[in-house]
Order: sequence, then C-alpha cells, then structure tokens
Amino acid sequence: MAALIDFKTQLIKLVPDQSLPNDLKKKADKEKIAKASWKEMEERMKDWNEQVAMIREAEQSKMNQQRQNKLLGWLNQKQLISEQFSEETLKRLQREKEAGFITPENVEQKLMESLETTADYEFALDKEGVRRWRSIYEHKDSDTIVLEDIYKTKKEVIEKDAEEIEKVIAPTYEEIRNELMNQIANLDRETGNSDGNNKSQILTADGNSNCIHVLDQDGQFIRYIENVKNPYSVCVDELDNLCVAELLTGDVKMDPRHSAQDVVRCDHCKENIVQSYCDICHELEGSNDVSVIVEYRPRIKEFRKLPAKVHVTLPSFSPKHINGEQFYEIVGSIKPLVSTTGEDGYRIKSPEISPRMLLDMPEVIKTFNTGYKEFRSISFHSEENIWTSARIKDIKCFSADGNFIKTISTESGILPNDIAVTSAGDLVYCDFKLKTLNKLKNEQSEEIIVLQLWTPVNLCVTSTGDFLVSMFNDDNTQSKVVRYLESTEKQTIQFDDENKPLYSGNAFIKYLTENGANDICVADYKAGAVVAVDLNGKLRWRYTGHPSGAKKNPFKPHGITANSQIQILTADNDNNCIHILDQDGQFLRYIGNTRNPLGLYVDKLDNLYVAEYNTGDVKVIRYLK
Repeated sequence: MAALIDFKTQLIKLVPDQSLPNDLKKKADKEKIAKASWKEMEERMKDWNEQVAMIREAEQSKMNQQRQNKLLGWLNQKQLISEQFSEETLKRLQREKEAGFITPENVEQKLMESLETTADYEFALDKEGVRRWRSIYEHKDSDTIVLEDIYKTKKEVIEKDAEEIEKVIAPTYEEIRNELMNQIANLDRETGNSDGNNKSQILTADGNSNCIHVLDQDGQFIRYIENVKNPYSVCVDELDNLCVAELLTGDVKMDPRHSAQDVVRCDHCKENIVQSYCDICHELEGSNDVSVIVEYRPRIKEFRKLPAKVHVTLPSFSPKHINGEQFYEIVGSIKPLVSTTGEDGYRIKSPEISPRMLLDMPEVIKTFNTGYKEFRSISFHSEENIWTSARIKDIKCFSADGNFIKTISTESGILPNDIAVTSAGDLVYCDFKLKTLNKLKNEQSEEIIVLQLWTPVNLCVTSTGDFLVSMFNDDNTQSKVVRYLESTEKQTIQFDDENKPLYSGNAFIKYLTENGANDICVADYKAGAVVAVDLNGKLRWRYTGHPSGAKKNPFKPHGITANSQIQILTADNDNNCIHILDQDGQFLRYIGNTRNPLGLYVDKLDNLYVAEYNTGDVKVIRYLK
C-alpha cells in the first residue's frame, strides 16, 4: 500500500491535473517543441487514470476493512449474539444482502435498525420457565425471573445442603453405623463367634478393573466377581442378592448368580448414598455450569428421615432346680429373641449455624398491600409465589414485589382457617366447614385429609414434608396436634407426662411451627402461652410473656414461625409487637414497627414477613445483622 501511495505522488507531480494534455499541446505549439505527441500523452493519461483507480480501490478496501473491524469491535463490546435476531429478521437481512441493498457503507446502519429492540438484552426465564431475552433497563417489577437470580439462589441451596450433610447428616449416619457394628460385634462375642470362626466376607468395588473384590474378615483376598462395568457402590439386599451401582451407565444391577449370603448385610446402606450426594453437592459448589446448577433438585429431606432405632437381645436360658411336680420348673424357660423400636429413637443433631446478632433497630425493608380487611395468614416456599388468606373465602397469591398473581377459593365457600405451602410449592389449607385439609396442585383442589368429630384450626409443613395440624373436638373441650404423612396419621400430641392437657380445650386459634431442632411450638392464644414439645411430644418449655410486664395488655400469641438461628418469633397482636425467643423459650427482645401483627413467616435470608390484621399490609422486616 505504501508503494502505491508513493507511485501516486510521483504521477501527480508529472500530471498535476486532468487538463494537463491540453496545456502541453498549447506549450508545444507555442514553443514549437514536440516533447511528446498527443497519442503518447493520451496513453500516459490512460495509464495514470488506471493507477489512480487502483489506488482509490485500495484505499476504499482499507476503509471498508477499518469499518468492518470497528463494527466487529462494537458487536463484541455489546456482546450481541445471533439469538438476538429472530429467524425472520435474519432471512430479511440475507435477502437484502443478496440484492445488493446492504453494502459496507450501510451495514452498520442496517444492523443498528435490526437491533433497536434487542440491544442491551440479558438472558432470563419468565415465570412459566420459558427462555426469553429481557432489556437490562427493564424495571425490576416485571414478572421476569432473571436467570442470574435463580443461579445464585440454587448455589446458596447447594452450599447449605452440602454443609448440612457434611456437618450434621453424614456424622449422624456414621454414628448409627458404628452403633450397629458394635451391636454385631457384641452379638458375635456372646455367641462365641469372636474367634474368627464366622465366615463374614467383605465386598469392595474396583472401578478401574471392572470387578468386585471379595475379602475375608481379616482382609485376605478370596476371589473376584467380574462382568460389571465401572462399579461404584455395592450392597446386599434382604434376599442376599448382590446389588452393584455402575458409575458410567447409571444402572443398578442385581446379580443373583453371585451369592453373598456370608456377607454382613447393611440395612442402613443409605450412608453411602448420603456421602455420594455430599460429593455431588461439593462438585456443584465449584461448578459454573449454569444449566446443571439451575436443574439441581435437593434431596436433603430424604436423608433427614432416620431409620428406627433397633435393640437386639439374644435368647438366654434361665435354669431352674429340678422339681418333679412341674415339668416347666424342671426344664426352665427360654426367653425369645426380642427386637423393639424404642420411643427414644434416633434424633438428628441440630445443625451448626453461624450465629447472627440481632439488630439494635429492626428496619422495614418492604411493604405491599393485599386488599384484605382482616388479614390472617401468610406462607410461601419461594418468594415468587406468596400465598395469603383472610376472613373471606379468597386465597390470594402475590409476587415478591407485591404484584397480584391470582386468586383461588375454598371448596366450602367460607374462610380458610390457615394456609401452608409444601416444598414442592403446593398450597395446603384448612377448610373449617368441611373439616378437611385440601391441597391445590396444578390448579386442581383435592381433599387429602377428612376429619371426623374434630375440626382443623391451623397447620404447618415440617422439614421432612409432614403436616402438623392443630384441632379441637366437636364439644370444644379438647385440643391436640396431629402429625400426618400425606393422609396417614403418624403421631398425636395432647397430654404431658402427668396426663394433663398440653393445650387449652377450645376452638380458638393455635398457630404452630417446627424449629431447626425439630421442636413443635404452638401459640396457644386462649392460654396466653407458647408451648414447645420435642419430636416425641415431650414438654420442653412454656413461655407466657416477658416477666417484666413491660407491655400494657396481657400476652396473647397469634402467628408463630422459626428462623435458621432456631429462634422462635411470635406475634403479640394486642401489644403491636413480636416476641423473639431462643430455642429454650427465653425472651431475647421485641420487634416493633408493626400494627396488629397476626400471621408470620420467614424467608431463606431470615427476613420476617408480617401479616397486619387491620391494614391488610405485608411488612418485610430485617432484624438480624
């Protein structure tokens, strides 16, 4: 290019203007000096025009290249990709290019026109889960759920699951396994098998060699079991069939050809699954694969359900002195093998939590109105669908920003006593008139529990997915709390160790919740107390208000909830405040900033959602540092 420019300069010096041939001709006629013939100058002029055209074409090519480079940089800077253009727009641009309407001079303008409604967009999911583009300047009140928010939320859930499994659940299963192994060892000693005469064997998976190693109890090799691909985990079922989990194929193979009857069976082989799930969570913590993170589905509640605690006692012989009168006393008696399930079963340990201090001045960070006049209950699993109820038949759903989404009505057409939301996002409510618990799933309402002689008052969903329901009998003289697994009754809590009622016998509200230590806490309005029992229904403590009597009106608890610090929060409607208690029922402090609080709920960040009875407002309060 530099050589062409130099050649252009020399030509311009020789031929400064296109009218040069006429000037030379006049000068030749005047001075009679024929330095060049007209034909020679015409050829020279033609050559010069060709050189100039070539130089101009080269310069234009350079300008086009610079323009295209500039456009490419602009495209990269804006991070635009082909998904920003619809298929119809792409076809139109291609047709215009082929017809010659798009040139290097107007390509930037054409692209800008096509990108007017798509530039500065970000990838997001709407509330139906459809993948869409959304402007980064779009107001946050829109119904679009930004993928980044879902990704961050899933990451937090994965981190919490991994921490709970590693620090709480896995050690609990390890203790159960050790206890069972100790029982087996004790049984071996009692039966005389501790000398090594038993034939128990150990099986271990060798993924690299595609086989199972069979060892004796001293670790000595016996044989291989082959015909497996990348075995990852092994177990023996109750029929002595060997089950192998293959890592790459994802299959679980049951192979009855290989007998494993001498292997000590593990009835609690979930321990291996727990460890594998913990490893998966740790892998996901370090992963940046958005699709994998978003598709993560927690199984933590499966592992919270611990097996029954088993006590095994060997048969024993009680000798008697020979007595000819009764054969029974001559022979003696044999006590049968006893296997019992104790009431004091395994209990999951309270998770280790990072302590958070209470704020000196709790602050209201958000408020929105529901339109209710007598606002009673609030519940949700995800802040994208916040369910609310009042003293009318309509149950309303709102977004995290307070935007109305939809309304459903009770089957009986009268007010629901209380509402709760399952971990799957399904709404459950108490129907006072029909004496039922109803679940709303896929926009369809179904009765899951029908009561006889008892009326449901309030309910909550536990960490393991059970329903806890407070209820009173038809003559309003007794109250109790019942635990259900779906529609099956599992536990009834009504009396203390002295056979005295735990709760006041009447039809008044009794909101309830479960804290992180699996204690069941009931706000007994009529008794003016919060009553807490453990997982087995044993009374732990009873809170009847702050002893200082700083408040004007007697303590009458309404709504109740628990946070990640295993603290209890209960609404004191008559005194316009909320009491915060520790896990042992000791008073910590009050939260003001609210009028006639009734229903309470906390989100994943421990922000408190308050249902104000008279105003119909939902207030979101931050009270932890």
